[in-house]
Amino acid sequence: MYRLRRVLLFALLFGLSPLNLAANPVWDSNYVYNKKVYDATSTGGLKKGIRLSKAKAHKRSRKSKGSMRFALIPNKCIRNPTSLFDDDCDRGIRRSQLRSHAAQRMKRKLEYRFSIKKPYRKSDGVLDDYGNPINTLINIFEIKPKAGTKMTNPIFALYLEPKTLKLSVILSRGNHSGGGKQDDVATFNIGRLKPGWNDFRIKTRHTPKSNGYVRLYQKGKLIYSYKGKTSYPYKNDIRYWMGAYICCGRGDLLHKKEPTHLFFYDMVKVISKSKYKSASSKYAKTAYKLSTPFGPSLALAASENMFMVGEDFDRKVVTSGTSFSFDDYSYIEIAPSPQKSFRLGLKSGQDDLPQMGGNFALGYQLGGIHYRLAADNTFLGSKGSGWLGYEDARSAYVNVGKRYYSLGKKWNIAGDVTYGWSQANPEKEGVLQDFSKVHALGFNASAGYQLNSNNALGFSLNSPLKVEKGLLVINSPYDSEKVNLAPVGRELNLVLHHTHQFRNAATLTTSLQYTHDHGHTRDQDSSQIMAEYSISF
Repeated sequence: MYRLRRVLLFALLFGLSPLNLAANPVWDSNYVYNKKVYDATSTGGLKKGIRLSKAKAHKRSRKSKGSMRFALIPNKCIRNPTSLFDDDCDRGIRRSQLRSHAAQRMKRKLEYRFSIKKPYRKSDGVLDDYGNPINTLINIFEIKPKAGTKMTNPIFALYLEPKTLKLSVILSRGNHSGGGKQDDVATFNIGRLKPGWNDFRIKTRHTPKSNGYVRLYQKGKLIYSYKGKTSYPYKNDIRYWMGAYICCGRGDLLHKKEPTHLFFYDMVKVISKSKYKSASSKYAKTAYKLSTPFGPSLALAASENMFMVGEDFDRKVVTSGTSFSFDDYSYIEIAPSPQKSFRLGLKSGQDDLPQMGGNFALGYQLGGIHYRLAADNTFLGSKGSGWLGYEDARSAYVNVGKRYYSLGKKWNIAGDVTYGWSQANPEKEGVLQDFSKVHALGFNASAGYQLNSNNALGFSLNSPLKVEKGLLVINSPYDSEKVNLAPVGRELNLVLHHTHQFRNAATLTTSLQYTHDHGHTRDQDSSQIMAEYSISF
């Protein structure tokens, strides 16, 4: 007991409260996440407000060590026992945030990368004194100069409206928190926070001069761009805050039934121009031309992984439009007989595009069933170069079908199936790694009906070659992501046509075509009507 009194007396002599000797429930100035040190603060208490989530469902990548889970608790505010002035509770603030210890120099070209996921919560938002809703903005990421002799306000802040999930940006070009003039540029409704992970990139140069800029990307798409003055004059370096923050009195106006809002953050990085250039310069002279069987699968993955691979990655992966069909060949009969025959298929080149199937195909017909085979040295018609290249690619295509089968005097049917197989080895330091075997399938089916000697109806259904199974890994100095190469959609072409034979040997064919999931892209449907007139001599 005597020893305890002596410790308390020692603390009081140095101006310390006994509460200060215990762990601060709302502030930790040495919080470590992913080997980086942060200041952590939560008005709902650090124990419930901020924690590391190692659940697989809450990791953005398989290389993630875990995401940070922030809980914005609306109707609870724990006071900071060490605060010498008004704390967050006095100012009507609600927050759960991390502030980086590491700082960046003003006027530098920087890139901030982070991924956010927010489970849906029904929000009533902020209400005024009469119970009317007020536009609620939750700050979910900000860049702010380090305070010195003067207080500072964020020079960039990304906001979320929780009821509509709309995003907004506010640039502050004046330090009104430090007694300066307020000079804000607010841009509202630049996009929406989407379900699942949202990958953000902020490319910026914060400067009080006119050569500044801010470009904000969401899932690879540019949603906000600004050029000009992007900061106020200040000598201190800048740091970022991540997490959720409701400012300045509005925390006290939240609806009594407002739910706790959860946010998950992962893959948080800051890259200066020098580091970024050294990491991504090898990507500069690269290209990958995607063939039609892959649909938009790899192109979408490139767009979604720009945050980890590098600038303009989505522009490097493009669709060439290259497709494959055994009907593209011109065939020559070799040693034909009534029951069987061999055929040689020839096809001309396609400029600089990859030649799917090569220039030659072999065919064999037996008893009305035809078999065809072709091969090439591409990855199923896709071709890469540089860091998007590969080695030892090979593909093979097999087709089996019956060209014509009579069902009585008026009906006839035909059909065939094409199977494609491909394999490639990755470049040692390439972006694309771990190529699996790729399997693709396409088919044609048709039927004809003879109305009379001059008129006939035809029906056909076909699907171009489409990847059914295949994987690869997008790899970078920062992360890796496994990509399913099978597109979600499947192109189906349904054609109905009528043919009329005139007495003078002229023929008129009218057709109606409907295409579902054009290019194997889901919900890309189209239709067209065509008429063709021909005369035979």
